[in-house]
Amino acid sequence: MGKNKRNKKTCAFWNKAMSAEKFKKDGLWGLRLPSGDIVMEPKYDKLELCTDFIYAHYGDCHKFFYKNGFVSECADKDDDYRFYENGAVGINNSDGSVFLPADYDEIIDWGDDCDVVYVRKGNEFHYYNHRHEEILTEVEKIDEDEDPNCPYYLGEDQNRHVLMCVEPIDKKAGNKDCFAYNQWVRLSLIPCSKVREIFGGCKVVAMSDDAINHFEEKDTYIYSARVCTSDGKYPISTCIDKFKTLGCYDVSWIYLLKISVNRNTKIDPRDLYNVIKHFEDNSGCIRYEIAIDYDDDLKDGEVRVLQLHYFWDDMGAFMYDTFSQNILPSGSVEEVINELEILPPLEKRRRILKAFWWIEISETTRSWFETRKVLEYLKSIGCNDYSTLILRNLEINYYSMEEITPIHWNLIKEIVSWAISNGGQLNSIQNGKTLYEQYLEYIDDAREVTNQEPAFYESIQNGESLATWLREMGGTTVDEHRRKIESRLEGLTPKEVLDLASMKSLFIPRTYLDWSYDQDEQRNYKFMVGNAKHHFRQGDKVCLMIYGRQTYQFGNILVVGDDYMIVHTDEWLDISEEYSIRLF
Repeated sequence: MGKNKRNKKTCAFWNKAMSAEKFKKDGLWGLRLPSGDIVMEPKYDKLELCTDFIYAHYGDCHKFFYKNGFVSECADKDDDYRFYENGAVGINNSDGSVFLPADYDEIIDWGDDCDVVYVRKGNEFHYYNHRHEEILTEVEKIDEDEDPNCPYYLGEDQNRHVLMCVEPIDKKAGNKDCFAYNQWVRLSLIPCSKVREIFGGCKVVAMSDDAINHFEEKDTYIYSARVCTSDGKYPISTCIDKFKTLGCYDVSWIYLLKISVNRNTKIDPRDLYNVIKHFEDNSGCIRYEIAIDYDDDLKDGEVRVLQLHYFWDDMGAFMYDTFSQNILPSGSVEEVINELEILPPLEKRRRILKAFWWIEISETTRSWFETRKVLEYLKSIGCNDYSTLILRNLEINYYSMEEITPIHWNLIKEIVSWAISNGGQLNSIQNGKTLYEQYLEYIDDAREVTNQEPAFYESIQNGESLATWLREMGGTTVDEHRRKIESRLEGLTPKEVLDLASMKSLFIPRTYLDWSYDQDEQRNYKFMVGNAKHHFRQGDKVCLMIYGRQTYQFGNILVVGDDYMIVHTDEWLDISEEYSIRLF
């Protein structure tokens, strides 16, 4: 992997280098000014002063010094066939013969699975295949593109304000088509300024402003988009399968999906749920959001999927951030408030979300009493969706098990209880596992480790106890969870499928008991749920939690009415309390 850095000294170095000349000493090249002052020490076996950069090679590595101050350093690659001479770039074929002579300022070979080579000299650029035929001659002009001399690109270009969109096609049919990712594809460009227009205002299921705002942040690392049209039994799943062949699920990204159909086409709930399962199982998926809209240009039964994926450019910095490492996991509520209150509401939420990715429970030193105050504060500023994120963040690994004290194990229980009483989804799936399964896996891995201190084995026993408790609280495996979801999909609208998959419609945050329903002796209680949209049904086992507290009880649904449910409980309830209800 290469290293990139930028500083003012490098910019000053470039200015000197342009006035310097190459010299050789003991078989190695350097740069010096006409005055004799050394600009680059003679330590390179190859040195070329090109128009936009200096190429310096040594051993099996090389550096690029760019005029904008960036320096790139990386190891040589066997599949990089470019060569540098006379201040220009050329490229060889894989057999060592010259494909294009050293006559260009820039050359980019898109790779072994692509038949595209980009070349530029000054402001003139071309794309060729490996038969020397010019391709991609039809180029859209995007005014906000910061690099109009390289409209189509394969790499991770940062903040160009233009997304390259790749669409799989059956065969070449126009001047925007090329062979890439071992298949024919069509390329197009989407201005980032159009993303809100494209994804906003969807009529079937809206994309949240929060998701679009996040994409538009200044620190977003913009990559690209994919689009596909399909029909048949499961057309959305077919599009996702096509995307899998286009290199967009192999690293960590945030995904925005827009699914379009005409008004006569019904989306199969199982097809939509298959897509949700794909993102739940994708280890590189940080977050995803789905919007659905009408497009009457599509035929009956046809589905078009547009997927945008991107990343935060500075996300890794939060690994070493004081707020992430100290204040949020271990600080007092006053310290958390002081850190966040100066921020606007949207940035406040972003700050918390980014920080949560780097909290490790074993490093927490705060008591549950203080932790609860912090969680209640986060809830008060509109961070209700973090209840599920908190649960996901409670995963551990056996390397840190020895550091997790009995206090930590108890803290995990308290956090889980708080989170699920505030709408957190205990069985949300990340990386293809529920929290319960993650603990089982970590414990199994830990059992394989030998020659550890007694505290390590004691921690394994505490982990087993916690896994048992999670099970008692309704923790399930992925298969168990999905069977519950799939048994309820029939006849649902797309919005209902998304709510069901997120368990939103299997959680009612606040209900009250109908005192006039007098079957207390039989432990049968009538819960008034009002107009809450839910997918509970007769026979479901549910967990009842006193609203605002972490006292819970279990029961079975006997009757589901329009605005009520009758539940038979394991023990008597306090009828003066209000309760939340979630599927067990």
